[in-house]
Amino acid sequence: MEGKIMDNTLKLLVVEDNPEDIELVSRMLTKKQFVNFEVETVARMSEAVLRLEKGGVDLILLDLGLPDSQGMGTYREIQRAAPKTPVIILSGNEDFDLAVGIIKEGAQDFYVKGSVKQEALVRSIHYALERKRATEKLNIFNAELEIRVEKRTKELEEANKQLKSFSYSISHDLKAPIRAIEGFSAILESDYSKTMDTEARRLVSLIRGGALKMKQLVEDLLLFHTYLMKELASKQVNIYNLAQSVLAEIKSHNTTGKAVDAKINPLPDALCDSALIRQVFINLISNAVKFTSKTETPEIEVGGEIINGFNRYYVKDNGVGFDMAYMDKLFGVFNRLHKESDFEGTGIGLAIVKRIIERHGGVVWAESNLNKGATFYFTLPQLNSN
Repeated sequence: MEGKIMDNTLKLLVVEDNPEDIELVSRMLTKKQFVNFEVETVARMSEAVLRLEKGGVDLILLDLGLPDSQGMGTYREIQRAAPKTPVIILSGNEDFDLAVGIIKEGAQDFYVKGSVKQEALVRSIHYALERKRATEKLNIFNAELEIRVEKRTKELEEANKQLKSFSYSISHDLKAPIRAIEGFSAILESDYSKTMDTEARRLVSLIRGGALKMKQLVEDLLLFHTYLMKELASKQVNIYNLAQSVLAEIKSHNTTGKAVDAKINPLPDALCDSALIRQVFINLISNAVKFTSKTETPEIEVGGEIINGFNRYYVKDNGVGFDMAYMDKLFGVFNRLHKESDFEGTGIGLAIVKRIIERHGGVVWAESNLNKGATFYFTLPQLNSN
């Protein structure tokens, strides 16, 4: 156990077998009283190890030439016995290489007997103790940080368990009554429509439509949860081929009735989860197709470049755009900037994009002018990222 630095008295262990050198050091320390010293002396390595095992030593003054230990081995033995206690070397050997080696291994300072000045020795002791105080504070901070990290990790694990429970609740407890509302309203429409007046049929239709909308919201929320919890499987991905595949798939299912002029420029490969980034392109390109559906000649452009250590990609369109004043709502869950009667959707797509990109260590943002199109940007790590 290492000695605790006291406010008034410091315990120094002098490991030295020469009585004259012991007396000289003692006089230096008592003459320059910048702090009170309690000096103990031992003459052999074996005695030093036994003393250090008892603890209570704040600093060690060490001679490398002892009767039972010599040179670098002397320092290493002391370091093993008291790894956290600062050591200052007082050597009779004027060996530069030895001095450099010992300093590299952790000694606070190295002095040659006969040439050491009182002021220099006292200053070294002072600095060594200050470094020890700083190290002790850092160790306390690190220990507290580890406790906080462990606590936070447990909280996150508990939050993940609750999210999984929430997911089950949504998929089981919420979807069941929604299915019932949808199913029974469908029966009313098909089996009892002849006995209902126009207003009753309209109300049943509204009930069924609301149930279908709620069903879609629940499914989208589950999808959002899936992408939030999925473990990343990052690898090298050909982003150009991925974007081309997504565009071809979306074009084949385009129900807007308008041909889209879409161009994909060269795109840098990235280190990412292929399935998740595919979903990012699906959401962004699908949105571009949707929001250009009222444009006379829909145009979409996908591009990318390497900038500031990241790959930056964009999806640009000439659609309806949006007001930048509402930018803070753009990537929120179930937030919509356009009327549902104008453009269908639940408002979950961009929230999914944001979570996926953030999980990759990237950022996502957009630039737009109302009725002048929009450009969505996101970043991914380069292939050489660590």
